Amino acid sequence: MSAVVGAPVRQVDADALGAGDNFASAMVRVRVTTDGGEDKRLIVKQLPTARVEDFFPIEKAFNQEGHVYADILPRMQELLDAVGKGSPPLAPRMLHRAVDPDPLLIFEDVSVEGFRMAPRDQGLDEEHLRLVLRNLARWHAAGAVVLDERPELFEDTLRMVCAEHALLIDGMMVKGFARFLQHAERWPDALSRSTAAKLRRLQPDCAERLVAAHRPDPLGGGAFNTCLHGDLWMGNVLFKYDAGGKPVEARFIDFQITTWGSPSSDLTYLMSSVSGEARARRDAMLAEYHAELAACLSAMGARLVPTLDEIKADLRRRGMAEVVHVTASSALILAPHSLGLVWDNLVDVHHGDGPHPRDLALDREPARKVARQFFVEWEREGLLDALLQQQQRAEHAM
Repeated sequence: MSAVVGAPVRQVDADALGAGDNFASAMVRVRVTTDGGEDKRLIVKQLPTARVEDFFPIEKAFNQEGHVYADILPRMQELLDAVGKGSPPLAPRMLHRAVDPDPLLIFEDVSVEGFRMAPRDQGLDEEHLRLVLRNLARWHAAGAVVLDERPELFEDTLRMVCAEHALLIDGMMVKGFARFLQHAERWPDALSRSTAAKLRRLQPDCAERLVAAHRPDPLGGGAFNTCLHGDLWMGNVLFKYDAGGKPVEARFIDFQITTWGSPSSDLTYLMSSVSGEARARRDAMLAEYHAELAACLSAMGARLVPTLDEIKADLRRRGMAEVVHVTASSALILAPHSLGLVWDNLVDVHHGDGPHPRDLALDREPARKVARQFFVEWEREGLLDALLQQQQRAEHAM
Protein backbone atom coordinates (compact mmCIF):
# COMPACT_ATOMS: atom_id res chain seq x y z
CA MET A 1 0.00 0.00 0.00
CA SER A 2 2.95 2.33 0.60
CA ALA A 3 3.86 2.11 -3.08
CA VAL A 4 0.30 3.03 -4.08
CA VAL A 5 0.08 6.19 -1.94
CA GLY A 6 3.74 7.13 -2.31
CA ALA A 7 4.49 7.31 1.42
CA PRO A 8 5.03 5.03 4.43
CA VAL A 9 1.69 3.82 5.81
CA ARG A 10 0.73 3.98 9.48
CA GLN A 11 -2.85 2.66 9.37
CA VAL A 12 -5.36 1.17 6.91
CA ASP A 13 -9.14 1.11 7.53
CA ALA A 14 -11.54 -0.59 5.12
CA ASP A 15 -15.32 -0.81 4.64
CA ALA A 16 -17.06 -2.98 2.06
CA LEU A 17 -19.39 -1.08 -0.26
CA GLY A 18 -23.02 -2.00 0.22
CA ALA A 19 -24.92 -4.62 -1.74
CA GLY A 20 -26.72 -3.20 -4.72
CA ASP A 21 -23.84 -0.94 -5.77
CA ASN A 22 -21.93 -3.70 -7.54
CA PHE A 23 -22.89 -7.16 -8.74
CA ALA A 24 -19.88 -8.35 -10.76
CA SER A 25 -17.13 -7.41 -8.31
CA ALA A 26 -16.35 -6.97 -4.63
CA MET A 27 -15.48 -3.40 -3.75
CA VAL A 28 -13.95 -1.93 -0.62
CA ARG A 29 -13.51 1.72 0.37
CA VAL A 30 -10.10 2.13 2.03
CA ARG A 31 -8.74 4.96 4.17
CA VAL A 32 -4.96 5.00 4.39
CA THR A 33 -3.17 7.13 6.98
CA THR A 34 0.47 7.83 6.19
CA ASP A 35 3.26 8.22 8.75
CA GLY A 36 2.99 11.95 8.13
CA GLY A 37 -0.67 11.95 9.17
CA GLU A 38 -2.08 12.46 5.64
CA ASP A 39 -5.31 10.65 4.75
CA LYS A 40 -5.62 8.94 1.35
CA ARG A 41 -8.96 7.53 0.16
CA LEU A 42 -8.98 4.58 -2.25
CA ILE A 43 -11.39 2.12 -3.86
CA VAL A 44 -10.17 -1.48 -4.04
CA LYS A 45 -11.91 -3.76 -6.54
CA GLN A 46 -11.65 -7.56 -6.37
CA LEU A 47 -13.33 -10.57 -7.94
CA PRO A 48 -16.87 -11.14 -6.65
CA THR A 49 -17.98 -13.92 -4.35
CA ALA A 50 -21.40 -14.20 -6.07
CA ARG A 51 -22.11 -17.06 -8.49
CA VAL A 52 -21.46 -14.92 -11.57
CA GLU A 53 -19.09 -17.31 -13.37
CA ASP A 54 -22.00 -19.63 -14.29
CA PHE A 55 -23.35 -16.88 -16.55
CA PHE A 56 -20.34 -14.80 -17.51
CA PRO A 57 -16.51 -15.20 -17.59
CA ILE A 58 -16.00 -12.77 -14.75
CA GLU A 59 -12.23 -13.23 -14.30
CA LYS A 60 -11.69 -12.37 -17.96
CA ALA A 61 -13.98 -9.36 -17.55
CA PHE A 62 -12.06 -8.25 -14.46
CA ASN A 63 -8.74 -8.43 -16.28
CA GLN A 64 -10.28 -6.65 -19.25
CA GLU A 65 -11.08 -3.64 -17.05
CA GLY A 66 -7.44 -3.40 -16.07
CA HIS A 67 -6.50 -3.51 -19.77
CA VAL A 68 -8.93 -0.69 -20.56
CA TYR A 69 -7.54 1.48 -17.76
CA ALA A 70 -3.90 0.74 -18.63
CA ASP A 71 -3.94 0.67 -22.43
CA ILE A 72 -7.06 2.34 -23.88
CA LEU A 73 -8.24 5.11 -21.56
CA PRO A 74 -4.86 6.91 -21.38
CA ARG A 75 -4.77 7.28 -25.17
CA MET A 76 -8.38 8.44 -25.27
CA GLN A 77 -7.65 11.05 -22.60
CA GLU A 78 -4.51 12.12 -24.46
CA LEU A 79 -6.49 12.68 -27.67
CA LEU A 80 -9.09 14.76 -25.85
CA ASP A 81 -6.45 16.81 -24.06
CA ALA A 82 -4.76 17.59 -27.38
CA VAL A 83 -7.92 19.25 -28.75
CA GLY A 84 -8.94 21.00 -25.55
CA LYS A 85 -11.69 18.50 -24.68
CA GLY A 86 -9.94 16.62 -21.90
CA SER A 87 -11.66 18.27 -18.96
CA PRO A 88 -13.34 16.88 -16.99
CA PRO A 89 -11.63 13.46 -17.03
CA LEU A 90 -13.69 10.59 -18.40
CA ALA A 91 -13.11 8.37 -15.36
CA PRO A 92 -11.38 8.17 -11.97
CA ARG A 93 -7.68 7.28 -12.10
CA MET A 94 -6.45 3.72 -11.65
CA LEU A 95 -3.52 3.74 -9.20
CA HIS A 96 -2.53 0.08 -9.12
CA ARG A 97 -3.23 -3.15 -10.98
CA ALA A 98 -2.37 -6.69 -9.89
CA VAL A 99 -3.06 -9.69 -12.15
CA ASP A 100 -1.55 -12.74 -10.41
CA PRO A 101 -2.21 -14.55 -8.17
CA ASP A 102 -5.19 -12.49 -7.00
CA PRO A 103 -6.55 -9.92 -9.49
CA LEU A 104 -6.87 -6.51 -7.88
CA LEU A 105 -7.51 -2.94 -9.03
CA ILE A 106 -7.04 0.19 -6.91
CA PHE A 107 -8.59 3.53 -7.87
CA GLU A 108 -8.71 7.02 -6.46
CA ASP A 109 -11.86 7.52 -4.39
CA VAL A 110 -13.54 10.50 -6.03
CA SER A 111 -16.24 10.57 -3.34
CA VAL A 112 -13.87 12.87 -1.42
CA GLU A 113 -14.41 15.37 -4.28
CA GLY A 114 -18.17 15.05 -3.85
CA PHE A 115 -18.90 12.43 -6.53
CA ARG A 116 -21.71 9.98 -5.87
CA MET A 117 -24.37 8.00 -7.70
CA ALA A 118 -27.60 9.71 -8.70
CA PRO A 119 -30.80 8.74 -6.86
CA ARG A 120 -32.29 5.75 -8.64
CA ASP A 121 -35.96 5.95 -7.79
CA GLN A 122 -37.03 8.03 -10.83
CA GLY A 123 -34.21 7.40 -13.32
CA LEU A 124 -31.85 10.00 -14.75
CA ASP A 125 -33.57 13.32 -15.32
CA GLU A 126 -32.71 15.74 -18.11
CA GLU A 127 -29.88 17.48 -16.22
CA HIS A 128 -28.15 14.22 -15.34
CA LEU A 129 -28.70 12.73 -18.80
CA ARG A 130 -27.26 15.80 -20.52
CA LEU A 131 -24.01 15.40 -18.56
CA VAL A 132 -23.83 11.68 -19.35
CA LEU A 133 -24.36 12.28 -23.07
CA ARG A 134 -21.72 15.02 -23.15
CA ASN A 135 -19.21 12.63 -21.56
CA LEU A 136 -20.33 9.83 -23.85
CA ALA A 137 -19.84 11.99 -26.95
CA ARG A 138 -16.23 12.69 -25.91
CA TRP A 139 -15.74 9.00 -25.06
CA HIS A 140 -17.13 7.85 -28.42
CA ALA A 141 -15.09 10.41 -30.36
CA ALA A 142 -11.79 9.52 -28.75
CA GLY A 143 -12.70 5.83 -28.81
CA ALA A 144 -13.32 5.90 -32.56
CA VAL A 145 -9.87 7.32 -33.20
CA VAL A 146 -8.18 4.79 -30.90
CA LEU A 147 -10.11 1.97 -32.59
CA ASP A 148 -8.86 3.16 -35.99
CA GLU A 149 -5.30 3.56 -34.71
CA ARG A 150 -4.99 0.40 -32.63
CA PRO A 151 -7.73 -2.14 -33.45
CA GLU A 152 -5.61 -4.86 -31.84
CA LEU A 153 -6.36 -3.32 -28.43
CA PHE A 154 -9.96 -4.47 -28.84
CA GLU A 155 -9.27 -8.03 -30.00
CA ASP A 156 -11.09 -10.66 -27.96
CA THR A 157 -12.87 -8.08 -25.79
CA LEU A 158 -15.97 -9.34 -24.00
CA ARG A 159 -19.48 -8.36 -25.03
CA MET A 160 -22.34 -8.75 -22.59
CA VAL A 161 -24.95 -9.25 -25.34
CA CYS A 162 -23.78 -11.89 -27.78
CA ALA A 163 -24.69 -15.45 -28.75
CA GLU A 164 -21.92 -16.89 -26.55
CA HIS A 165 -23.71 -15.65 -23.42
CA ALA A 166 -27.08 -17.25 -24.11
CA LEU A 167 -27.62 -18.24 -20.47
CA LEU A 168 -27.08 -14.65 -19.31
CA ILE A 169 -29.35 -13.22 -22.01
CA ASP A 170 -32.08 -15.75 -21.22
CA GLY A 171 -32.04 -15.10 -17.48
CA MET A 172 -31.47 -11.36 -17.46
CA MET A 173 -33.23 -10.20 -20.64
CA VAL A 174 -35.62 -12.79 -22.08
CA LYS A 175 -37.16 -13.85 -18.77
CA GLY A 176 -37.12 -10.25 -17.63
CA PHE A 177 -39.03 -9.24 -20.77
CA ALA A 178 -41.59 -12.00 -20.15
CA ARG A 179 -42.01 -11.08 -16.49
CA PHE A 180 -42.53 -7.43 -17.44
CA LEU A 181 -45.26 -8.41 -19.91
CA GLN A 182 -47.10 -10.40 -17.24
CA HIS A 183 -47.37 -7.17 -15.24
CA ALA A 184 -48.01 -4.69 -18.08
CA GLU A 185 -50.86 -6.78 -19.47
CA ARG A 186 -52.69 -6.34 -16.15
CA TRP A 187 -52.32 -2.57 -15.96
CA PRO A 188 -55.75 -0.93 -16.31
CA ASP A 189 -55.05 1.82 -18.86
CA ALA A 190 -55.76 1.19 -22.54
CA LEU A 191 -52.34 2.40 -23.73
CA SER A 192 -50.52 -0.15 -21.56
CA ARG A 193 -52.72 -3.00 -22.75
CA SER A 194 -52.37 -2.11 -26.46
CA THR A 195 -48.62 -1.57 -26.17
CA ALA A 196 -48.19 -4.81 -24.22
CA ALA A 197 -50.03 -6.63 -27.01
CA LYS A 198 -47.45 -5.38 -29.53
CA LEU A 199 -44.60 -6.30 -27.19
CA ARG A 200 -46.06 -9.79 -26.81
CA ARG A 201 -45.84 -10.23 -30.60
CA LEU A 202 -42.17 -9.23 -30.43
CA GLN A 203 -41.41 -11.70 -27.65
CA PRO A 204 -40.78 -15.02 -29.48
CA ASP A 205 -37.51 -14.03 -31.15
CA CYS A 206 -36.46 -11.22 -28.81
CA ALA A 207 -33.19 -12.93 -27.83
CA GLU A 208 -32.00 -13.31 -31.43
CA ARG A 209 -33.06 -9.78 -32.30
CA LEU A 210 -31.38 -8.36 -29.19
CA VAL A 211 -28.10 -10.02 -30.16
CA ALA A 212 -28.48 -8.74 -33.72
CA ALA A 213 -29.16 -5.21 -32.44
CA HIS A 214 -25.84 -5.21 -30.59
CA ARG A 215 -23.84 -6.90 -33.36
CA PRO A 216 -21.24 -4.46 -34.73
CA ASP A 217 -20.85 -3.63 -38.39
CA PRO A 218 -17.44 -4.63 -39.88
CA LEU A 219 -14.44 -2.46 -39.14
CA GLY A 220 -12.92 -0.38 -41.90
CA GLY A 221 -16.09 0.11 -43.92
CA GLY A 222 -18.56 2.95 -44.05
CA ALA A 223 -20.13 2.30 -40.65
CA PHE A 224 -19.11 4.39 -37.65
CA ASN A 225 -17.64 2.18 -34.93
CA THR A 226 -16.09 3.23 -31.66
CA CYS A 227 -14.96 2.12 -28.23
CA LEU A 228 -18.09 1.31 -26.21
CA HIS A 229 -18.46 1.60 -22.48
CA GLY A 230 -20.45 -1.63 -22.79
CA ASP A 231 -22.42 -1.42 -19.54
CA LEU A 232 -23.69 2.15 -19.48
CA TRP A 233 -26.43 2.35 -16.89
CA MET A 234 -26.84 4.92 -14.13
CA GLY A 235 -25.03 2.77 -11.55
CA ASN A 236 -21.85 3.13 -13.61
CA VAL A 237 -21.83 6.92 -13.59
CA LEU A 238 -20.71 9.13 -10.71
CA PHE A 239 -21.95 12.72 -10.44
CA LYS A 240 -20.65 15.80 -8.71
CA TYR A 241 -23.18 18.38 -7.48
CA ASP A 242 -23.04 22.09 -6.74
CA ALA A 243 -24.22 23.67 -3.48
CA GLY A 244 -27.78 23.79 -4.81
CA GLY A 245 -27.84 20.05 -5.63
CA LYS A 246 -27.50 20.51 -9.40
CA PRO A 247 -25.30 17.92 -11.17
CA VAL A 248 -22.28 19.63 -12.71
CA GLU A 249 -19.88 16.84 -13.66
CA ALA A 250 -19.99 13.13 -14.49
CA ARG A 251 -17.39 10.36 -14.60
CA PHE A 252 -17.76 6.82 -15.88
CA ILE A 253 -16.76 3.71 -13.93
CA ASP A 254 -16.74 -0.08 -14.49
CA PHE A 255 -15.15 -1.08 -17.80
CA GLN A 256 -15.33 -4.87 -17.50
CA ILE A 257 -17.20 -5.27 -20.79
CA THR A 258 -15.82 -2.29 -22.69
CA THR A 259 -15.59 -3.33 -26.33
CA TRP A 260 -16.17 -1.85 -29.79
CA GLY A 261 -19.20 -1.39 -32.02
CA SER A 262 -21.97 1.04 -32.89
CA PRO A 263 -22.54 3.93 -30.45
CA SER A 264 -26.18 2.83 -30.51
CA SER A 265 -25.25 -0.05 -28.18
CA ASP A 266 -24.36 2.40 -25.41
CA LEU A 267 -27.21 4.79 -26.22
CA THR A 268 -29.93 2.12 -26.20
CA TYR A 269 -28.75 0.53 -22.95
CA LEU A 270 -28.55 3.95 -21.33
CA MET A 271 -32.27 4.42 -22.03
CA SER A 272 -33.08 1.79 -19.38
CA SER A 273 -31.83 4.27 -16.75
CA VAL A 274 -33.64 7.46 -17.77
CA SER A 275 -36.90 8.99 -16.62
CA GLY A 276 -39.88 9.16 -18.92
CA GLU A 277 -39.59 12.95 -19.07
CA ALA A 278 -35.96 12.71 -20.17
CA ARG A 279 -36.85 10.09 -22.81
CA ALA A 280 -39.41 12.54 -24.22
CA ARG A 281 -36.53 14.98 -24.79
CA ARG A 282 -34.39 12.37 -26.53
CA ASP A 283 -34.25 14.08 -29.94
CA ALA A 284 -33.04 17.38 -28.49
CA MET A 285 -30.44 15.67 -26.33
CA LEU A 286 -29.31 13.43 -29.18
CA ALA A 287 -28.67 16.61 -31.15
CA GLU A 288 -26.47 17.89 -28.29
CA TYR A 289 -24.66 14.54 -28.10
CA HIS A 290 -24.06 14.60 -31.85
CA ALA A 291 -22.82 18.19 -31.85
CA GLU A 292 -20.18 17.35 -29.22
CA LEU A 293 -19.30 14.08 -30.96
CA ALA A 294 -18.86 15.76 -34.36
CA ALA A 295 -16.84 18.64 -32.89
CA CYS A 296 -14.44 16.25 -31.15
CA LEU A 297 -14.09 13.94 -34.16
CA SER A 298 -13.43 16.85 -36.51
CA ALA A 299 -10.85 18.35 -34.16
CA MET A 300 -9.06 14.99 -33.96
CA GLY A 301 -9.07 14.52 -37.75
CA ALA A 302 -11.14 11.33 -37.52
CA ARG A 303 -11.70 9.18 -40.59
CA LEU A 304 -15.51 9.23 -40.20
CA VAL A 305 -17.87 11.82 -38.75
CA PRO A 306 -21.44 10.47 -38.74
CA THR A 307 -24.36 12.82 -39.31
CA LEU A 308 -27.17 13.20 -36.81
CA ASP A 309 -29.55 11.52 -39.27
CA GLU A 310 -27.17 8.55 -39.52
CA ILE A 311 -27.07 8.25 -35.72
CA LYS A 312 -30.88 8.34 -35.55
CA ALA A 313 -31.27 5.81 -38.36
CA ASP A 314 -28.88 3.40 -36.65
CA LEU A 315 -30.75 3.76 -33.35
CA ARG A 316 -34.02 2.92 -35.12
CA ARG A 317 -32.45 -0.06 -36.91
CA ARG A 318 -31.28 -1.35 -33.53
CA GLY A 319 -34.44 -0.31 -31.68
CA MET A 320 -35.10 -3.81 -30.35
CA ALA A 321 -32.21 -3.25 -27.95
CA GLU A 322 -33.92 -0.28 -26.30
CA VAL A 323 -37.23 -2.14 -26.03
CA VAL A 324 -35.71 -5.22 -24.38
CA HIS A 325 -33.35 -3.31 -22.08
CA VAL A 326 -36.10 -0.98 -20.86
CA THR A 327 -38.68 -3.71 -20.27
CA ALA A 328 -36.26 -6.20 -18.73
CA SER A 329 -34.03 -3.85 -16.74
CA SER A 330 -35.63 -0.50 -15.97
CA ALA A 331 -37.65 -1.64 -12.94
CA LEU A 332 -34.56 -3.30 -11.43
CA ILE A 333 -32.46 -0.19 -11.98
CA LEU A 334 -35.09 1.99 -10.30
CA ALA A 335 -35.53 -0.44 -7.39
CA PRO A 336 -34.41 0.80 -3.96
CA HIS A 337 -31.65 -1.03 -2.10
CA SER A 338 -34.26 -2.06 0.47
CA LEU A 339 -35.54 -4.72 -1.96
CA GLY A 340 -32.26 -6.52 -1.42
CA LEU A 341 -31.62 -7.44 -5.03
CA VAL A 342 -28.72 -9.85 -5.52
CA TRP A 343 -27.05 -11.29 -8.61
CA ASP A 344 -29.35 -14.35 -8.75
CA ASN A 345 -32.39 -12.06 -8.94
CA LEU A 346 -30.93 -10.29 -11.99
CA VAL A 347 -30.82 -13.59 -13.87
CA ASP A 348 -34.35 -14.46 -12.67
CA VAL A 349 -33.37 -16.90 -9.93
CA HIS A 350 -35.07 -16.57 -6.55
CA HIS A 351 -34.32 -18.63 -3.48
CA GLY A 352 -36.66 -18.84 -0.53
CA ASP A 353 -40.28 -18.03 0.12
CA GLY A 354 -42.12 -14.85 -0.73
CA PRO A 355 -42.53 -12.89 -3.96
CA HIS A 356 -39.73 -12.68 -6.50
CA PRO A 357 -37.81 -9.40 -6.03
CA ARG A 358 -38.28 -8.66 -9.75
CA ASP A 359 -42.05 -8.78 -9.23
CA LEU A 360 -41.74 -6.43 -6.27
CA ALA A 361 -39.70 -4.04 -8.42
CA LEU A 362 -42.27 -4.16 -11.24
CA ASP A 363 -45.13 -3.52 -8.82
CA ARG A 364 -43.67 -0.20 -7.70
CA GLU A 365 -45.40 2.90 -9.03
CA PRO A 366 -42.16 4.61 -10.18
CA ALA A 367 -41.42 1.63 -12.44
CA ARG A 368 -44.95 1.60 -13.87
CA LYS A 369 -44.84 5.36 -14.44
CA VAL A 370 -41.57 5.20 -16.38
CA ALA A 371 -42.81 2.26 -18.46
CA ARG A 372 -46.01 4.08 -19.43
CA GLN A 373 -44.04 7.16 -20.42
CA PHE A 374 -41.83 5.01 -22.65
CA PHE A 375 -44.98 3.48 -24.17
CA VAL A 376 -46.12 6.99 -25.13
CA GLU A 377 -42.79 7.75 -26.82
CA TRP A 378 -42.58 4.41 -28.61
CA GLU A 379 -46.09 4.83 -29.98
CA ARG A 380 -45.43 8.45 -30.97
CA GLU A 381 -42.30 7.45 -32.86
CA GLY A 382 -43.85 4.32 -34.36
CA LEU A 383 -40.94 2.28 -33.00
CA LEU A 384 -42.92 -0.86 -32.13
CA ASP A 385 -44.75 -0.81 -35.45
CA ALA A 386 -41.40 -0.53 -37.25
CA LEU A 387 -40.02 -3.48 -35.26
CA LEU A 388 -43.10 -5.55 -36.10
CA GLN A 389 -42.61 -4.73 -39.77
CA GLN A 390 -38.97 -5.85 -39.51
CA GLN A 391 -40.22 -9.07 -37.96
CA GLN A 392 -42.74 -9.67 -40.79
CA ARG A 393 -40.11 -9.03 -43.46
CA ALA A 394 -37.74 -11.50 -41.80
CA GLU A 395 -40.51 -14.14 -41.62
CA HIS A 396 -41.40 -13.69 -45.28
CA ALA A 397 -37.74 -13.99 -46.26
CA MET A 398 -37.41 -17.39 -44.57
